[in-house]
Amino acid sequence: MTRRSASLSRPCRLVRSVSGGGHPIHGALFEPELGENRGVVVLHSHGTLGNFYFNPFIDEFARFYCENGISFLTFNHLTHDAMAESEINGKLEYIGGSVSDFSSCLDDFEALRDFLGEIGYQHFIMQGHSLGCERVILDRQKASKSWPVILLAPVNSYATQHAWCTERLGLTVNELTERILTNPSDALRTDIYGSPSSDPEWDYHIPVFESAYLSFVQSEAFFYFSPERTSLTSIDEALVIFSKKDAFHSLYDGDLQDFFRSVVGVGSKFKAFDCNHDFEGRMNSVCEACVAFVKERTGVFD
Repeated sequence: MTRRSASLSRPCRLVRSVSGGGHPIHGALFEPELGENRGVVVLHSHGTLGNFYFNPFIDEFARFYCENGISFLTFNHLTHDAMAESEINGKLEYIGGSVSDFSSCLDDFEALRDFLGEIGYQHFIMQGHSLGCERVILDRQKASKSWPVILLAPVNSYATQHAWCTERLGLTVNELTERILTNPSDALRTDIYGSPSSDPEWDYHIPVFESAYLSFVQSEAFFYFSPERTSLTSIDEALVIFSKKDAFHSLYDGDLQDFFRSVVGVGSKFKAFDCNHDFEGRMNSVCEACVAFVKERTGVFD
């Protein structure tokens, strides 16, 4: 009989917090030594319809950070997975990436920083993967205080959706938006949002209600990494980890590496690795770069 793949992560503790809107927030906190050295913590923001534990690289980040005296919190946004149950004031509601508003990530970040501050943490690093990159930049633009950020495998979300609209619908992004606004529906749509790719692994539709879709494509974050449309002039205090073999980059005609090199600002670094969107084959190098950045930007390990 073929042995099933299995593994154990580093020990962690479940985190249960509550957003300002009353929804539970769940995650896992990995600490170097339980209850000690609560100085620096990295908060990890997952990608589109993701969650706090699915990606195998979560285990590696937890191991590398903790072995270097850095705590690591991976958590579910209100927009985690596609659809999930949530209880608020004794009433069952459905949340998730297919349902909830993109900007709810701001409340998630604030609630968790408040919780971490209450248990002793003073230095925060905001880390995003894929669509999590737009989330942490939006948080930086809107929060009262800026924290260093790590952007893992950022992509041009506008270009991805533009490719979906033109290839699958024969429309521009703006034309699709106008159609939705003119004739709104409360049905779950499986045709308006997705990832077109010649690689079968990365070609898929994303189920979404129109309100959740509009909350992203009508936000400033949708255009952050589109060179022709971005409102960003520089990204300070950031580490950008670029994946050269990312299937999403084939959807953009320009050189996205050049764009990120041009916007990294004061205290920022840009690194490009020969790996895919999930860092296969270069995970150790990615983790080492992140650890070095955290130590350098926080200055608490001198």
